[in-house]
Amino acid sequence: MYCRAGRAGCRRSAVDAGRTAEAALLASALVPWQIAHPDVEVACDAEPAGVGRVLVEASAKARWLILGRRAGDTAGRLGPVAHAVLHHAACPVAVVPGS
Repeated sequence: MYCRAGRAGCRRSAVDAGRTAEAALLASALVPWQIAHPDVEVACDAEPAGVGRVLVEASAKARWLILGRRAGDTAGRLGPVAHAVLHHAACPVAVVPGS
């Protein structure tokens, strides 16, 4: 989850508050998974940038990048984030359909 910094009309304090709120939301969403799978290392970051760009940059340090896909998406069509990551990632990428 990401908050874009530097948009017109967006003050720095609002961006910082948004980033903190997004980081807290992400951390709370991961708690059940971390309890169920304690051996899996998870790194959480809420970045003030576009999702595709952040994931491509993160792929330089990753061994594997797994992207979820919304349920009900039409077969064979990817959104802009998955498209950007598949074309520019520095590691293998898996796109997993939602349930």
